[in-house]
Amino acid sequence: MGRGPVGEVFWAFVQLGLLGFGGPAAHLALMDSEFVERRGWMPRERFLRAVSVANLLPGPTSTEVAMLLGYQRAGFAGLFAAGAGFIVPPALLVYGLAEAYVRFGSGAVGLGLLSGLVPAALAVIADAAVRFWRTVVRDSRGLGFAFLALFGLSPGGVLAAVGASAAIGAYLGSRRPGWAWPVLAGAVAIAGVALWGGGLGVLDVTGVAEVSRPVPLAALAGYFATVGATLYGSGYVLVSFLQPLVQFDPAWLTGRELLDAVAIGQVTPGPLFTTATFVGRVTNGPVGALVATVAIFLPAVVAVSLAGPALDRLEGNGRVEAALSALAATSAGLIVVTALMLGLAVLRTPAAWFALVVSGAILVLGRGGPMVAMAAGGAAGWAASLALPS
Repeated sequence: MGRGPVGEVFWAFVQLGLLGFGGPAAHLALMDSEFVERRGWMPRERFLRAVSVANLLPGPTSTEVAMLLGYQRAGFAGLFAAGAGFIVPPALLVYGLAEAYVRFGSGAVGLGLLSGLVPAALAVIADAAVRFWRTVVRDSRGLGFAFLALFGLSPGGVLAAVGASAAIGAYLGSRRPGWAWPVLAGAVAIAGVALWGGGLGVLDVTGVAEVSRPVPLAALAGYFATVGATLYGSGYVLVSFLQPLVQFDPAWLTGRELLDAVAIGQVTPGPLFTTATFVGRVTNGPVGALVATVAIFLPAVVAVSLAGPALDRLEGNGRVEAALSALAATSAGLIVVTALMLGLAVLRTPAAWFALVVSGAILVLGRGGPMVAMAAGGAAGWAASLALPS
């Protein structure tokens, strides 16, 4: 594997960040095509090893793969160049949309289309949930860890689900407890929901009583750093981590703002974690956008900086792989919970249902990827909102 100039790494990932629509899976496919097939930076086996190691780490997987590839190409300077190229341009794009959103209202950034884009995003998330579930929930043990996602129905429950999943998975290692484990996990999760009093009542993100801004910057930084340090699995799980922002007392966002943030994160290129840029701008202005962006990506930068030199040694560790397997199953459950929460929040009009059906049909029939489904669903929902009663 040859070494290359840092500038080459930076500009390669700038292009990828600005063209990388469709979420983490699409990003990894683009990286494989660009850096393995076209540029020949590394053999495919080395690329897949980087993907495997990134899956062991918390944070945005495709961003971590980008930094690992940069490290392999140009050392630590390449690691930071790849991260900056992949993160900064999309974050600036999201910031520009957030600025227009705050200053001039949702119409200034075309958010009239959100009547269709949010249900279309729900279709994409549901499709990802089905695919991810089929991949990682393969036995009774995986089903048990997926049950832990029920904690996500309670305020703060996502962090509890992730922490319990990683700890129990690492402890169990290669043991096979059979069906006793899913029954126990389900009982614990349901009991946690009942004790915390969250339950299904938190699924409606529109009923915020009070929103207080600006948010203390330390709280903003701490929250997004915690998200960046604990989120495993698909980037769609980020939506579950954002849910508490409308449940805090006082809340940081209104339910409408949360849904708009999710939609903007879906329809812009680059990492889904740039949704934090939008949230930071809405709550705390330009400084908040910078703080939230740095906070959510910093744990991934630190993790990759430590993992890069240990790329070969991390694989094959039984407890680490067991923890990863448990986290993947819990993440699949969290995506299902996320789809349920968004569905109850946004599927309230005929136009929303029409957008969901159009985008879902595109995905199910294989006529296009997430971006095609989002565009078609957004247009269909917007047109239906003009023609149908709300």
